[in-house]
Amino acid sequence: MQCTFLILTAIAISTATADNNNFSPNRQHQQIALCIQTIVHQYFTRGRTVLVSMPSDEQHTGRSLSTPPYDNNRALVSFTLTKLHENVSWPLRLFPPEIPLDAGVETTHSYIIFTWPQHEDTDVMETLRNQVETLKEAEGGSWNPRGKFLVVVADSIGVSPKELGLQIYEELWKEHFIIDNTILIATRDNYVPINGKNYTDGLRKDTLDLYTGLPYEHDKCGDVTDVTLLDQWRLHNGTFIRNASLYPLKIPDNFHTCQIRVATLGLPPYIISTGNSTDSDGNVVYKLDGLAVQNMLLAADKMNVTLVFLKPSLILAIVEAVVEVGNLVDRRADILIGTMPLLPLFVSTWFQPTIPYEYTAAKWFVPCPQPVARMEKVMHTYTLPVWLTMATVLLLTAILWWGLANWRHSSLKDSHTYQSLSHCLYNAWAVFMGNSAINTPKTWKFKFIFLVYVWYCFAMSTVFQAFFTSYLVEPGYGKKFETFDDLFHSHLVYGYNDGLEGGMASTSYDEYLRFPYSRLQDCNDLVECTRRIANNDQLCIISGPRISQYIASEMGIRDASKSLCTFEDNLFTTGFIFLLNNGSPFLNRVNALTRRSLEGGLLDRYWAQLLWRTNLESKMRIRDAKKDMYFVFSLSHLRPAFCVLGIGCVLSSVVFLAEIFVKWIAKDRTVKWSEDRKGRHCKPKTAPLLTRLNIQNRISATEKCANFPDGNTLILSEKKITYN
Repeated sequence: MQCTFLILTAIAISTATADNNNFSPNRQHQQIALCIQTIVHQYFTRGRTVLVSMPSDEQHTGRSLSTPPYDNNRALVSFTLTKLHENVSWPLRLFPPEIPLDAGVETTHSYIIFTWPQHEDTDVMETLRNQVETLKEAEGGSWNPRGKFLVVVADSIGVSPKELGLQIYEELWKEHFIIDNTILIATRDNYVPINGKNYTDGLRKDTLDLYTGLPYEHDKCGDVTDVTLLDQWRLHNGTFIRNASLYPLKIPDNFHTCQIRVATLGLPPYIISTGNSTDSDGNVVYKLDGLAVQNMLLAADKMNVTLVFLKPSLILAIVEAVVEVGNLVDRRADILIGTMPLLPLFVSTWFQPTIPYEYTAAKWFVPCPQPVARMEKVMHTYTLPVWLTMATVLLLTAILWWGLANWRHSSLKDSHTYQSLSHCLYNAWAVFMGNSAINTPKTWKFKFIFLVYVWYCFAMSTVFQAFFTSYLVEPGYGKKFETFDDLFHSHLVYGYNDGLEGGMASTSYDEYLRFPYSRLQDCNDLVECTRRIANNDQLCIISGPRISQYIASEMGIRDASKSLCTFEDNLFTTGFIFLLNNGSPFLNRVNALTRRSLEGGLLDRYWAQLLWRTNLESKMRIRDAKKDMYFVFSLSHLRPAFCVLGIGCVLSSVVFLAEIFVKWIAKDRTVKWSEDRKGRHCKPKTAPLLTRLNIQNRISATEKCANFPDGNTLILSEKKITYN
């Protein structure tokens, strides 16, 4: 890069000297160039670009000064560039350039501005004013009013050097915030032609005067009413008279209670309005608090300045941002504080950002999943397939017992209790519910099958009871949003903020643009939208963690993470900054104090105190929040048990009605006794059979019986007994 600048320097020098071959450098030229060279050597940083500016060559519509004085001034510039280039210590840039040059190469730190009356009907101040405006516009982001400026007045008529120095310094300071500005005034007498070449017959004085202004000297608050003669350059021997510093420290650490007008733009907890009052002059005095204000107050205390707050803008919106930035541009405010992220948007020719006073991240904020009802969670201890599997096991076990007890070839025949399907279902249900069964099996094989079912029921019941107890204490929450796709495919509405989206336009994140117009809602009042989300409104926004935490604290929410949920990943990270006019004398001091505040954790301490104070102010709601820690175990929590009992009663009623219906059908099919069979007794050989058959029905062998010709059916007391 340095090689490129050297080539450009050679081109600039050759271009500047091409039209001045008729002018020879005299002793005055040499002394001015030597003075400039000495200043550059002592005060300009080696290796950094030096920008050299002079009035443009454009011809005026009226009478032109393309006469010997004008061209002789250009010859002075050419000779100075030649002398500076001899040391090859600084890359040089000539403005206006003869070839296009990228203005964004680097920030310029050193400037040499040659100026003289460009036309007969203009003066030095008008030329300088146009010259600096053009230079500022051309430099763009490279323009650096906090750099070192050397203004060389090559020619001026009719104005004393001190008065001219005051006008120049006041113009550069008031309009462009150029404070490190030294003015070299070399006023010449008339030019006379000698042998076809033009020479000056000497300067009016035997010294070159160097002036500067001190805006904050002797308790002055930026007002320049006089300039100081720093030193003088002897023309006869080329030395300074006093060897004083030509770039003294002009920005003090103590500003002696000078006022700084502060514009504010942001949201709580960064900007918090605590009220306002009226002073004796009828002016409104705004009282503010918050993280940004606190950082500014800490810096103001060390700088010994008085802060005057303008009317705050407590919402993020394009209109409010334009108003506050306009206050800064129009010099109604000296600094703009609040929630301005460090983005390329705020780095320009007009503004200069401070270092971030806090680093934060942008996140999606969505409604949190609501707590699941305890009984609903209990019913979902097992999934539906598990419940169906358990019911199937119960039915199959009862059928297995009944089948094994009634299968003629089975060796597992046991108590006659298991020969009834209803009794098998009853015992299987009793074991499943953890109760004891009646008439337990007697054979070891049947006992083993019964024991396997008991183990299964014990395991499932133990797991259920464990989850039942846990869900009664903490039932948990529903499914939360984890990715943007979950958010996009939900029914939530996106709350857009035009100020925030304007800033995000310079970042790479653009997923929020996928939301259709029908799912957009105005959220310029980001605080209100955050409150709605905390109240479980179906809305999602992009915001910062501390903003949501503070609003949740204001609402009395003890745990913000359970009311304002976010994604795990950050959208992007940034830092919040202050904005000052480019060249502001407060920038370096504010940066130094902000860095100390960050390193000392002062804002973190203030943040903890702010949250504590906010929690105390919402103590009633915080006390109500403690109810979430306990609950009363009431009859309603036994709803599942009563549901099971109700289902059992319904099933029992259905079975009872079914039995009545079957009994009513059976009556029509009863076989009545024949008149001619009445009084007959059973044959002796049938008595043992009757004894065996009547055990269950408690009918003795001597009771009334009937023998039919086939010998297979007996009717006893209207009961039908079939045997083979």
